[in-house]
This record gives sequence, C-alpha cells and structure tokens, in this order.
Amino acid sequence: MLTRRFSGQLEAEVVAMAADRYFTKAVDLRTGMPKPSVYSPVGVFHDAYAEALAEWRAAQFKNKNA
Repeated sequence: MLTRRFSGQLEAEVVAMAADRYFTKAVDLRTGMPKPSVYSPVGVFHDAYAEALAEWRAAQFKNKNA
C-alpha cells in the first residue's frame, strides 16, 4: 500500500512515526486490544502515514531554514 500510494516518498523515519501513530489510533492503550471502531486497519495506517509524512516534511523544512 505504501509503495503504491506514496511512491518515492518512503522514509524509514516516517514509517516509524506512522507506526507510533497507528498504534495509538488502533489499539486500546488500557487493554492492549485492538479498538473495535477500526474497520480498516490499512486505511488507518494510510492516514497515519500521511500525517507522519507531513510532520516529517515540516521538520525537514524547519531544519533546512534554521
């Protein structure tokens, strides 16, 4: 999914950030069980990756212009 949707935009740092975001969105932190409200885990990870990519780009831009 990542190679199709984010071709040429795969970065190891972004994948790690997206995994953290996905975990907080898809897993109940009290019980460690998957949240029943997550019907499409791939869709949730897609959204998490898009958010992480935007955050990473902003950080790169900030570091470049600092």
